[in-house]
Amino acid sequence: MSNRICHYDRLEVDRWADDDVIKKAYRKAALKCHPDKNVGNEEAASEEFRAVQDAYDCLSDPNERKWYDDHREAILRGQDVDNEEGMESEYMVSLFHLFSGTCYSGYDDDDNEGFWEVYGDAFEDLGEAEIDGFEAENGKNNVKGCPSTPPPFGTSKSSWDEVGAFYNYWECFFSVLGFSWCDKYDSRDANDRRVRRAIDAENAKARKAGKREYSDQVVQLVYFIKKRDPRVKKHKEDMEKEKKIKEQKRKEEEKRQKELRKEAMERWKVEAAEEEARRILEDSNHSGR
Repeated sequence: MSNRICHYDRLEVDRWADDDVIKKAYRKAALKCHPDKNVGNEEAASEEFRAVQDAYDCLSDPNERKWYDDHREAILRGQDVDNEEGMESEYMVSLFHLFSGTCYSGYDDDDNEGFWEVYGDAFEDLGEAEIDGFEAENGKNNVKGCPSTPPPFGTSKSSWDEVGAFYNYWECFFSVLGFSWCDKYDSRDANDRRVRRAIDAENAKARKAGKREYSDQVVQLVYFIKKRDPRVKKHKEDMEKEKKIKEQKRKEEEKRQKELRKEAMERWKVEAAEEEARRILEDSNHSGR
């Protein structure tokens, strides 16, 4: 796998570069490291080419770029929290290293370092951690509020119903963990009720912020994966094809109905003309008598 290098450094642009500059830099870098241009060093070139593509995929997407800018240092470290500050919980799953297209080797179902295995394991760990953490904080017998086992990530062969179930579950994710490790103060240090209430209020804010940050991180990872999921791409293509087919059928039916109306109008005109001719003939016969 490629080393963690800042996306901006990999494309050799500054952090304020606009879309046109990034696109131009991407094309230049992609051409330079393309395997066809590096005969005899194809494997290393392929790795670098994937990393360049990964950098461009991120920086060309406004949503991903903003997330990357806000969390760049953590992503480059591949860490979620600073262990030295004692802010980590055993029930939080490390995610930042997964915000990279170079964290998996490809899309082979049998590859232990492939897309399906890497993200399948990550979300299985996330689901188990949420359940274990909830039970640790609330007791195993307290089922109210305990999250259900999430749908599996699946493989390249999963049906769209299975794929949709996975994304529907995780796109709405909000952690059930208490985030007590985010507390800024120890309420036991309070020497009176007023101070304890103030400490509790500050700690509640810190817990809420920690929960929101972690939950947003999970949802952002879901967005990151979904964008790169070939099953999602195929489903969109299938839906687009189906839409075009329906539109074509609608136009054909509209044309058919138009032709039917035209034919009906022509028949009406012929019948009307015939009726008018009969009337004239009858009038002529009556006047001849």
